[in-house]
Amino acid sequence: MTVAERLKGGDVTTAIVIANFSPDSQIRDSIVSTSTGRTRAIRHLPLLLGQRVEIDVTHGEWCHGRLADDKSKSGIFPLSFVSVIDVAALRSSHRSDRSNESGATTSVVNHGEASHDPFLVEEVANVLKEWWAACKTLYANQNMQSLERVTSLIEELMSARKRVLSGNVMCEELRELRTVVARHIDLGNKWLGFDMVVRNEAGYPLDVDGVSPVRAFREHLAAFNRIQQDTVRFLFNCRIFHHNS
Repeated sequence: MTVAERLKGGDVTTAIVIANFSPDSQIRDSIVSTSTGRTRAIRHLPLLLGQRVEIDVTHGEWCHGRLADDKSKSGIFPLSFVSVIDVAALRSSHRSDRSNESGATTSVVNHGEASHDPFLVEEVANVLKEWWAACKTLYANQNMQSLERVTSLIEELMSARKRVLSGNVMCEELRELRTVVARHIDLGNKWLGFDMVVRNEAGYPLDVDGVSPVRAFREHLAAFNRIQQDTVRFLFNCRIFHHNS
């Protein structure tokens, strides 16, 4: 179902920003003529990667909506700059989720069938929003080396998110993708000084309150060592790349 079809049913469509939209100052508040001959201002809504927006009207390649976190900020923006979230599927997945024996939350999927992971899409969207704000700080401080590292991970996360949203990822491939994305997120969080997330082997956050203190400590230590190894591996690959180029 397209965005327009959803809106015809009276539903507000939720979407995630997949590219920055910074309208030129000359067109940010455009003046257009109406059918009555009057003129009115059309406000454009600047968007940042990872933000969540609510769309209520679409017209051609444009749509009108507002920021989900700040509904006072509204305006029009290109439809191609956002990706619609299937909220119904997300809620359904929340209801059908179960906790496995390791204390982590996972989704029930069938082998050999195309699947989706709304939690993965949601986590990546939230991470991109936090990282983008951090990237602006890195740029302001001229910390270009760290900025380059984080932006490379952002590109990887964006690519993975697009694959999941395509709906063409098989269940087994989705599990592998979930693990890779989790390691990218943990690595980026370490570089930016954010909190470390303790996960199980499948890449899902571990419910530390549902396991013994000894188990929680072991998983925390394993996560720390894994991030350290990923950091060394990433820096080594960067040196090889720059040497060959």
